[in-house]
Amino acid sequence: MNMKLCGRCGENKTTCNFHRNIRSKDGLQYYCKKCSGEVNRAVDNKKRSDSIRWSTIKRKFGLTKEDYKSLLKSQDWVCAICGNFETKTVKGRVQSLSVDHCHTTGEVRGLLCNACNTAIGNFKDDPELLRKAASYIEENTGE
Repeated sequence: MNMKLCGRCGENKTTCNFHRNIRSKDGLQYYCKKCSGEVNRAVDNKKRSDSIRWSTIKRKFGLTKEDYKSLLKSQDWVCAICGNFETKTVKGRVQSLSVDHCHTTGEVRGLLCNACNTAIGNFKDDPELLRKAASYIEENTGE
């Protein structure tokens, strides 16, 4: 039975107590499964979710964190359509503005609040449909 020393708890354990890691010399993680779980749980969840968020934005839209912040600053930190700050909250935190993009070309158009992003999505990014909606509202206003 093969044994390995855990780099965290210092216990000698059978290799079945270690996850695989193709980058290590022996093909196993440095910490045992129990210690790996403790380390992973100890990682600040905000940092992890923040890291996932930025890598997702980079992958989907080609924007780095710096690109996003530059775009946000150029819009004075408000929605490109309504000019308001984001108000939608998730778990007590105000969401960041959404990255709006053309679904045909993939090109980033700007940053939108959740309400505006959802609205243009519901109108299928169709300018003619949006104009019809605007006309409908103007014609049916009680003023």
